[in-house]
Amino acid sequence: MKRKLLTITLLLGVLLLCNVFSYGQFFPGTMQHSPCTSCVPSAGYSVISGFPSVSNKNFQGGQNLWKSAQGSTIELSPSPSVTEGQQTNYIGTNTYGTFLTLQSGPAGKDKVKFVVSGFIPGVQYTMEYGVISTRTQLSSFGSSATMDIGSVEQNPILLTKSQVNFDANSYNKWQLRYVQFTPTTTQVSFTLYGNTDVGTGFVNFDIWDKPLHCILPPGKQVELTKTTVNTKFPCSDVGEGAFNSAVKIPLPTGASVVWKNSDNLSAPNIPFSATEHGPGEYYAFYYHPANSCYSLDAGNLQSNAKLTITHTPTQVPLNLGNSVTVHCPDLTYLLDAKLFPGAYNGLSPGQTIKWYGDSEHQGQAVPNSIATMSGTYYAFYYDSETNCFSVPTSTSAVIVKFDSPCCKAGTAQVTVQPSSITNTCPILTADLTKTVTSNVPPNTQVVWFNNPTHTAPKVNDPTAVGAGTYYAFIYDQALDCYNTDNSTAQVKVTQNLCATNVQLNLKAGLQGAMSGAGAKMRNDLQTYGGTGLLPTGAPYGMSSSYPSINNPAGAVGEVVDWVLVEVRSASSPQTVLQSAALLLKPDGSIVNRNGLAPTFNNQAGAVRLVVKHRNHLAIMSNPIQSFSSGTVSYDFTTGVSQAANVLGDPVQMIQKNGVWCMQSGDLNSNQDMVVDGSDGAYFKSQFKAGLFDTYNPADTNMDGIVDGLDGSLFKTNFLLGLYSTIINY
Repeated sequence: MKRKLLTITLLLGVLLLCNVFSYGQFFPGTMQHSPCTSCVPSAGYSVISGFPSVSNKNFQGGQNLWKSAQGSTIELSPSPSVTEGQQTNYIGTNTYGTFLTLQSGPAGKDKVKFVVSGFIPGVQYTMEYGVISTRTQLSSFGSSATMDIGSVEQNPILLTKSQVNFDANSYNKWQLRYVQFTPTTTQVSFTLYGNTDVGTGFVNFDIWDKPLHCILPPGKQVELTKTTVNTKFPCSDVGEGAFNSAVKIPLPTGASVVWKNSDNLSAPNIPFSATEHGPGEYYAFYYHPANSCYSLDAGNLQSNAKLTITHTPTQVPLNLGNSVTVHCPDLTYLLDAKLFPGAYNGLSPGQTIKWYGDSEHQGQAVPNSIATMSGTYYAFYYDSETNCFSVPTSTSAVIVKFDSPCCKAGTAQVTVQPSSITNTCPILTADLTKTVTSNVPPNTQVVWFNNPTHTAPKVNDPTAVGAGTYYAFIYDQALDCYNTDNSTAQVKVTQNLCATNVQLNLKAGLQGAMSGAGAKMRNDLQTYGGTGLLPTGAPYGMSSSYPSINNPAGAVGEVVDWVLVEVRSASSPQTVLQSAALLLKPDGSIVNRNGLAPTFNNQAGAVRLVVKHRNHLAIMSNPIQSFSSGTVSYDFTTGVSQAANVLGDPVQMIQKNGVWCMQSGDLNSNQDMVVDGSDGAYFKSQFKAGLFDTYNPADTNMDGIVDGLDGSLFKTNFLLGLYSTIINY
């Protein structure tokens, strides 16, 4: 991925370097051809009528000598493109250049046309060109030269007409002309021709390939509000916002600011999309996209708008006293407690303080800044975006000493709430772990027994117990000790037999898993790498588990992913009556861990069904009037109208391969029912991490890899402004 970003950055640099001077539109100039008759300067010209020619200072079409009004042979003065320095690099021309010659008279007139692309409609452009009236031995002078500028469309319109009239005082003299026009289309046509009042005469056009004036004020320098930015880090950690905040506003109308590593306009622009920037000198230039030009051009290339980014090596400030002793029963020490107040001030997102057991940040950082063993710990400022430390060697040290080993379980009783549980149908068991409300010391665990003295038998699965009384203990496995020998933390579980259940035949589709051909979803996460990536436990905070989930030959067979199904009140859709974590098969069927249609409690009134997925927008059914017994079937995949849409909300599903599917993009951890910027920020952070072999919400197409395919899918749905209609409740 880094190599790919580098290639893109270099390519952008080359493209920008090729276009640093003034113009985005290139015209078919008149200086690219040797003198000739019945010809045009380049393939960019088309002949409308007559027989135009290409001439130079001595000859019309390279054959007929130019004559004065009195009939003597003359040599024309240099054309404007020569004085503008435009013709010096063209082979086949001399130092006086070549130009287009058009004849007019009783037999008709020469007329040519060329079209130029790349204009921005509605923006006024100024063009300059040269014209001259000439004669040969057998002709008179042309009386006028005209340039018609028009739109290029089915019914073109004339934007402007630039006409030059000649008299005896202007014959054989080049005139530099200026014409302004405002395009209505991206392409503009230019038609050239002349007129002669008496007999036959010649007019000549000198057009160079970059005749447009820059829209920006020439020579305008960028004004800065500050000239220095200081950073704690020696790496690239200053983003585009810091650069642009240094620019004084307002900018010239329509202008933007680009930055370069050199004060010379020929240097490539520095990119901000792929990287941030560190210590150094940077220079600002005004740029206008209307014709890709800079206020500083070939006559004034240097920028004096310099921003200097400096690095000041910074140690993390600590409170007085560099030694700490931790007494039992405390088994950990929060190293951040030694930080001087305000140590985190001034840090940007992604910048933090890390602790290491080495003064040169070798090895792994201390997890969560919590010391669990005696030693010397060193603090560093750290930038995660650039993997950069503020200093190579830290002098901010804390010596931590722990008392002799003691039971990490402590002596406090476990706090449980509530102290009694009745199972909720259709679940026939109870989850003891959800009753623990006290903090559990690090490196210990809560264990359960059916007696208060932690004698056998131990409860193997406290998340699914039957009727009985259970006692909680904190256990230190390393020292094989408990917090107490007589637990008062007891929970009584009673069993509630379920009423008649409803069997639910439910189908839904996921956009992300339908990226291939065919009407079935892919099960890439189940088969990934031969071992699969799907979690055996449901990722929705529920106790459902399926140990064989990554085995296509298991009881359920092929599995796409876990989904959460809710039964809600039809009259009050915000009320969840029952929910269950279930398994989604490639054909859209939603089943339990036995591969069968799930069962739900019967309900007295009408209900709605909601299907949720960890990175797709939730959908809700239309009201189901009867949910009291037997079998209920509902298929979201058959039509977009199967998903309820209230108050004119966005379309709730998308059709893929003939199947209507839930829409991908709700990635953030709290799944707020909207595809928005918080999802984008989450995707960006995961994409930058280069994740693969992963079960991650950012993997929008569900193939086990977070890559550009996921980004493309997310961007499409983000731009549609999608959200779930459930957000209304």
